[in-house]
Amino acid sequence: MNELWLNLLPLVLAMAITPGRLIALILLLHSKKAVANSLAFTGGMASNMLIEGFAFALIFNLTGAFAVEGSDGPPAIVAILYVVIGVLMLSMAAKQIFHKEDEDTAPPDWLTKIDTFTPGQSYKLGLTWLFISPKQWVFTLTAVALIFAARLDPLVSLLNYLLFILLVMALFFLIILIYIVLGERAQGFLERLFSWLKQYMQTIVLIVFVGFGLYFLVKGILALAGW
Repeated sequence: MNELWLNLLPLVLAMAITPGRLIALILLLHSKKAVANSLAFTGGMASNMLIEGFAFALIFNLTGAFAVEGSDGPPAIVAILYVVIGVLMLSMAAKQIFHKEDEDTAPPDWLTKIDTFTPGQSYKLGLTWLFISPKQWVFTLTAVALIFAARLDPLVSLLNYLLFILLVMALFFLIILIYIVLGERAQGFLERLFSWLKQYMQTIVLIVFVGFGLYFLVKGILALAGW
């Protein structure tokens, strides 16, 4: 179990540190239905992870991908996924350097409609934003593969995956909680956070992509090499 979470925590951090979606959350907290919209947005992202997770789990069950015990180290499929994540994140870092738009960037007309969003629209935004992000699919697939590789009881595996989702969404829920508790007094904090994220978003994304990209790439190569 400890080894499982040592492998899952880097994925949690890589999925949670998303300046673009944090900015979207802050903007929704300035909309007319702030709490309902922000909770719906976060719920949409969590729903996407649930749908993807159950889909991948079903595929693993049907194919018997983890039916045979491995000798030591992570299964080959996990190691390959680490390499895929590493390459994907480093390629996205290159896009950032050359100022090309990342798939996590909101559509150009999105900002103009935020004030009139309903909870339904906010939920759809969270659901589809993760759906169109290739790296989120690979992250989720890797998390499910790691849990399957741990060979836990089905209920324990489910609880571990639900905890994984909760940890990925924790920062979003924390910001919403701050808004609920402090009310209007939270506006100053949210505006400062929004300005900081906008100012340093490209730098943060670049650091995350390069740092985690190298981490996962090296981890995958070493696993494939049997080290």
